[in-house]
Amino acid sequence: MEVKWWALAAFLAGVLLAAVGGYSVAEWFHTPPSTAIAYAGSILNVFGLVLVATELTEKRSKFGLPSLAERLVAAVSRWWRRKPQVVGISASDTVNVKADASAHVGFGYDLTATDLKRRVDLLEEEIRLIRHEHVADVQRLDKSIANVEAQIAAEIRERRTEQGQIRDTLREMEVGGLHVGWLGFWWLLIGETLTGFSDPIARLLFGA
Repeated sequence: MEVKWWALAAFLAGVLLAAVGGYSVAEWFHTPPSTAIAYAGSILNVFGLVLVATELTEKRSKFGLPSLAERLVAAVSRWWRRKPQVVGISASDTVNVKADASAHVGFGYDLTATDLKRRVDLLEEEIRLIRHEHVADVQRLDKSIANVEAQIAAEIRERRTEQGQIRDTLREMEVGGLHVGWLGFWWLLIGETLTGFSDPIARLLFGA
């Protein structure tokens, strides 16, 4: 795993701040060096715990999960509102079905006409109208198919974008906070070591 320079700088800065803080507190209360080392370890413990808590909070927020305080408030609210509530449901199931079937084919033959040419002209006019309506229907169908294909293509692009975002989020959840987690771990480890072994470390460094 590649070591990020900001993580190393943050680690050294935390150790330096803990050392300065522990020494300052020990000087303020006039305590021996072992106590100053224990104070420095306690400060590093606080740094590590805050860092780990921050990382956990960030992961929780990415998944949209409620915090512990929000869960407690919700539990108290449910307990407070135990009395039964009347729920009124107003359902107006009105379904308006509008069927537009404009397929009118009328052969307007003049049954009283005796001229054969007149009847042929009427028949040709009706055929022309039928062909015109058929062409219009085909054009509308082609347009509808094109719209559906465009919608499907847009949906596919949107789903691919969402899948990429989900992959990036999962990758960030898996490895995005490794440096932060390791930073908190080392702070806690060094802090616990300084706190638990403050006397031997003081004798080793200061002979006291």
